[in-house]
Parts: sequence; C-alpha cells; structure tokens
Amino acid sequence: MKRLKRDYEDFYSKIRDKVADHRQDLPIDELVELWNEIDNTTVNIFIDDAITIYRSMVRLNSNILPFVSSLDITNFDLKMQLVDLLDAPNISQIKISADNLAMTQTDTIAVLHINEMQERCSQIVSIFNSFNFSKNLYTVLKLGQDTQRLAKVMLVIDVFNFIDNLYPYNRSDPKHKIKSLLEICQQEELSGYEILNTAYNQRNTCAENKFREVRNQIAAHVDRNLNLNNLLALLDSTNIDELINKVWTPAYKTFKEWCYLDIVRYAYLIDETPGVAGVSEVEDLGGYKPYY
Repeated sequence: MKRLKRDYEDFYSKIRDKVADHRQDLPIDELVELWNEIDNTTVNIFIDDAITIYRSMVRLNSNILPFVSSLDITNFDLKMQLVDLLDAPNISQIKISADNLAMTQTDTIAVLHINEMQERCSQIVSIFNSFNFSKNLYTVLKLGQDTQRLAKVMLVIDVFNFIDNLYPYNRSDPKHKIKSLLEICQQEELSGYEILNTAYNQRNTCAENKFREVRNQIAAHVDRNLNLNNLLALLDSTNIDELINKVWTPAYKTFKEWCYLDIVRYAYLIDETPGVAGVSEVEDLGGYKPYY
C-alpha cells in the first residue's frame, strides 16, 4: 500500500489534480508530458497493485468478500460494440485545433495561445473534446452496469470542469481555484462580459448544485464518510440527459454567443475542422504518443 501511494503521489497525482479532476493551467511542455504519461502500461500498474492489495486483505480477514472481476468484461454485446467503435473508419485529414492538447494529436495544426483569455478558451475547447468523446462512448458503455458508471463519472467531471473554467467558483481548497473566463473578461474589460455575467446569474443553480454533489461524492472523489452502496445508488440514479440539458447546454450556448462577438474567437468554435486547404502534411514534433 505504501508503494502504491508513493507511485501515485510521485507519478499520477498531478495528472489527476491538474489534467483530469480540475483542468487547471500548466505550461504547455509539462501538460503534453503529463498527458502522454497516461497509457495502458501505467494504468495497469495501478490496477494490478490495487488488486494485489485487496487479495492480501482477503487472506487476512475472512469477512472481506473475494475479489471478482466485473461482469462487463464478459459482456459480449458490450465488447462487440466497443470493437466496432474502435474500428470505425477514420479518414486521415489535416485539421486545425485550438485544444490545448492539440500537440498530442496526429495530423493536427495546433493554435498557440499568448494571453490568459486565450489559454482559458483553449482549456475550454479541450474540455469540449473530452466531453464529446465521453458522450459518444456513453451510448456504448450503457450496456454494462460498471462501464455505465464509469461513463457517468467522466461526463459529470467534464461538465463541471467546463462550468468552473467558464464561471467563478470558490473551492474549499484554494490551490484548486481557477480564474474563470468571466473573471478574466471582467479583469481585462473584454467585450462579452455582460453575456457571461447575465448567464452566470440566471443559471439553474438548483440543478447545478445537485449534480455537483454527485461530482464531489462519487465522481471526482469518493466520500469516505458515506456508505459505498448508497453512493453507487446516487450515481446510478444520476440522469445524464438532465445534466446535459440543464447544466451543460445553457453554458455551452453562452460560450458560443460570447465567441460570436469577435471574429478572433471563432477559432474556438471551429475546433478540429478537417481538410485544411493547402496543407498536405504536419511535421511530428514528438508531442503524439499512442495509448498502447
């Protein structure tokens, strides 16, 4: 257990805090390096260590139930649909992306950012891409109980990463504080501040607070003070359509409206546009690393 804790704190804790759970700003070279550390080998090291620890605990205490792999692993329909998703035709075209992780993608021209507003927008675009990927994957992962839970967790985290990059939010731990796009616009006296501020004041706080509890208790964290079965029941009852309709979509429409005010901001609405005219090849600068 000490080794697992040490490996996590030395290796993956920053990935969890800065890249996944909170989507905070990092120097581009460090961000690319951390992102590329996420691969099949490193993930399986943590999984294998956790299983080994659990099985050791079972040997020490007969009251602990033996480890059993998820039934989803043998779910044939789930497996076939995931294979189909993986094997879907992918026509390679040069594209341009404002995502702050664009350098880690193949055949992609990355937009570089030079000020705080642009950096915040590139973070938001990166969250959009993550959300859209998770949303498409969710339709397949619903075939299994455990995989559906994982997909829900990813979507909940993505939604609140977006909300907290767009609007102010006071966290209990100041080190996780993010200067939102609204705060940047106010500070820099940028056009569109009124659009963001009006939407912020009129947002559905009841729905937002309800789903943020899911994020805090069983998505970004697991609340140790609550019964796990109750937490899983909370996750199972989470309505993803309601999350998208009441929290994600209004915020996304607000961001689009804000972008339409300035032609320079259009870059954040045309992310990953395929088939860039006059470009046949993008030089690989070493930012891309396959997961496997």
